[in-house]
Amino acid sequence: MTTLSGPARIATTVCGCIAIVWGAWTLPIFWRSVPLAQTAASVINQVPYQTDKLQALMPAIDGFENGAGCEPHALHDSAVIQLRLMEDAYRPEQVAELGGRLDAVDKAIRRSLGCSPADPFLWLVLYSIKSAKGGFHSEYLKYVSVSYRLGPREGWIAVQRNRVVMAIFPLLPPDLAEFAVKEFATLVANRLYDPSADILLGSGWNIRDRLLAQLAEVPMRERTEFAQLLRVRGSDLIVPGVVTGTRPWQQ
Repeated sequence: MTTLSGPARIATTVCGCIAIVWGAWTLPIFWRSVPLAQTAASVINQVPYQTDKLQALMPAIDGFENGAGCEPHALHDSAVIQLRLMEDAYRPEQVAELGGRLDAVDKAIRRSLGCSPADPFLWLVLYSIKSAKGGFHSEYLKYVSVSYRLGPREGWIAVQRNRVVMAIFPLLPPDLAEFAVKEFATLVANRLYDPSADILLGSGWNIRDRLLAQLAEVPMRERTEFAQLLRVRGSDLIVPGVVTGTRPWQQ
């Protein structure tokens, strides 16, 4: 059996001590963050939660937000949960709490972005929160621009972002307007048909001709399937190059 030399034994002992200390420090953080991660993932997936169940997580959220350390995932999850609590406050029975929850989610987002600034979703939410608190200001569009730069092709973020920008399309500068129109076509190309139809028939209705024209760059199969969904929705809008009633394999 090989015997370690004196310096090797010291190095091994030091490494072992460091590992023990590291584990003792990180394990409590991990266990406190697990419920936040699970809940935030469910919130993003539109799983319904009662407000009191979310509020029960506030001690853990406050611990991360007010702590001196930087825990990117926990802070992101905290911001997502705070966002859901803010959305709940739009209900008539909770509207008295809306101002406080807007402030809370604003703080949570800034804390998270201060720790991990490369989060395209939270930059988008920061635009929405600022607009909700103080009304629309063109300077807030810089947050949308950052979101596009950091996450141009992340599907679930793109769906949320496209809904937001279509609602203010006349106020967008030319570069953001172009991003928005191309992003809509990308949603269709990625077969996100239901949210794309919601956007086209909802917040994007006033620029429907421009959005439909952009679909000419989408592969025919996806264009045809999207056109069929529009028919199911009762819309007679014409998708470029698609003949009503045809199937993708007939193109």
